[in-house]
Amino acid sequence: MGSLNWIVISDSKVAKELFLMQGANYSSRPYTRVATGIYSRGGKTIALCPYGNYLKMTRSLTQQGFRPHIIDTTYFPIIKQTVADLIHKLSGYKSAAVNPDDHFAYTITLTLALIVYGRTSPEHGDILIDEYVKIVDDAVPLISFSSYAADIFPWMRYLPFVQKSEIHAVNIRNNVDQTSKKLNEDLIKRMKEFGDKENSFAAQIMRCCNIIEEPIPSPFINDYPGKDENGMYTIDWHDFNYLFAMLLIGGSSVITTMKWTIGFLAKHQDIQQKIQHEIKEIVGEGKIPTLEQLEKLYYMQAVLKEIWRMRPPLYLLLPHSPSKDNVYRGYHIPKDSSLVVDVMSLHHDPSIFPNPEMFIPSRWLNSDGTLKQSDDLNDIWQFSKGRRRCPGDFLAERIINTLLCMLLDSFNIEPEIDAMTGKFVDLNLEAYEHGTVMTPREYKVRFVKCDNVTLPEKV
Repeated sequence: MGSLNWIVISDSKVAKELFLMQGANYSSRPYTRVATGIYSRGGKTIALCPYGNYLKMTRSLTQQGFRPHIIDTTYFPIIKQTVADLIHKLSGYKSAAVNPDDHFAYTITLTLALIVYGRTSPEHGDILIDEYVKIVDDAVPLISFSSYAADIFPWMRYLPFVQKSEIHAVNIRNNVDQTSKKLNEDLIKRMKEFGDKENSFAAQIMRCCNIIEEPIPSPFINDYPGKDENGMYTIDWHDFNYLFAMLLIGGSSVITTMKWTIGFLAKHQDIQQKIQHEIKEIVGEGKIPTLEQLEKLYYMQAVLKEIWRMRPPLYLLLPHSPSKDNVYRGYHIPKDSSLVVDVMSLHHDPSIFPNPEMFIPSRWLNSDGTLKQSDDLNDIWQFSKGRRRCPGDFLAERIINTLLCMLLDSFNIEPEIDAMTGKFVDLNLEAYEHGTVMTPREYKVRFVKCDNVTLPEKV
């Protein structure tokens, strides 16, 4: 296409062979003018950097803070607190129809911000969260295929809509810098005041890195050298800020998942009731789930996997790029080509998922009701796979599972009622907004408090 080689992968076996079995060659990223060059200052972010030491460094730092043990001991209490606050806000609507979009976007962004940066100062507070909610909304289109226009056809960089996207990328980059500066100032103050008791993710990274003022060149120009003789990574403030900005921006997938989930459950009352019955059996009524109990909510997890299968947040994954020329099944794949995984095709392959257009959560369950073990071929790609798999996948699943369990213990989720007929408004889940993220059209639902259930304690 234009001046670039584009290859679309729509077969699970091919995707597995290229990105898992030959991952050493197919784990880089193409350089793009807007997202890579302008927004991320030449790929200084885990999502857009080339394959090499810089990617290994950022993945190592991310995994250090997002190990399952740390998530479950340090971050799980934060998740429960923010979800409890959301439940009380929704209860305040007294069963009136609401658009869940803003509530879930705020709660999920707040949860991630508290995990990453900890508590903000009173003078900043909610303002910074609101700013990051806006950054998330503005940044996601940077990875859309329209942002590749000037890369595919270089002459298009002179067209007004392309120049507008470049200005947009500069503005988002500046917003990230300004918001991150305030968050970093708060963090440094707390680290001085509380020492090792300040255990946010950013504090952990700050302790194990040497952060310098002088900008370090783009990893597309010079690959990162690795740890120094003291076992420390040397990074600049842009590296530090982008590491956490991408984690917060990655929360858009969690937000989108919850939008689809609420819509599907409101439409499929029978499935919602099955989950509520499972929660009552495993967790009990009016109780906050333990980690062990969440793991045993097999049917709820199956419903989430089926929603991810049918409505993946990213229906096209970020392009992979081979580090060297390769021949695959007789086809020549040149170095620096863009290989794009068509997630919707993989998730709707009838040879793997019979009746792919039907919402069937039981396809993920064994005959005894337990959850089937994941398989690289017969599984879903919402977090990607291989060396570019999302490092925050475990955290995302923890947030979504906790949020859904506590919501369905407190509420019945019902469609809006038509004022004229007195009947439920039919939710159209076949319609979605076209863009980088597959998100449902705007809708309203009612959160009707369950009988005889005490809401979780508000923090």
